[in-house]
Amino acid sequence: MLPCFDPQFFVLFAQAGGLLAQAEGGGNGVSPGTGLLSSPLTLIIILGLMFYLLVLRPENRRRAEMQKLLTNVKKNDEVVTVGGIYGVVVNAPQDSEFIWLRLDETSNTRVKVLRSSISRVLTAEALAEKEKKNKEKSEVKE
Repeated sequence: MLPCFDPQFFVLFAQAGGLLAQAEGGGNGVSPGTGLLSSPLTLIIILGLMFYLLVLRPENRRRAEMQKLLTNVKKNDEVVTVGGIYGVVVNAPQDSEFIWLRLDETSNTRVKVLRSSISRVLTAEALAEKEKKNKEKSEVKE
């Protein structure tokens, strides 16, 4: 185990910091630098909490939303893949990791893609919702 992650190391470090502060403060035992926020353990905890709130939590939310989107893909949904391929879902079995897309109406071109390669679903409801949000944004700006 590394000494910097040993709990006893933090205790010794805090005690040494307190002794140095007492020596500089004239021996009265109270110094402006010995508060709760001056402890390295407290700062590490605060940084860890900020990392969780600013990075991990939103990423987990996006991942769950994407997983929900991928499980709800059904026949006749218009989708866009990660590679930019635009198509209509022809076959999307729930237990399969593959989805069949129809790329062209006239030649009936079909492509088998991974379910995880779908980046967006462009259903009529989603497009209507997007237009509604755009209208609301434009009304707010005016």
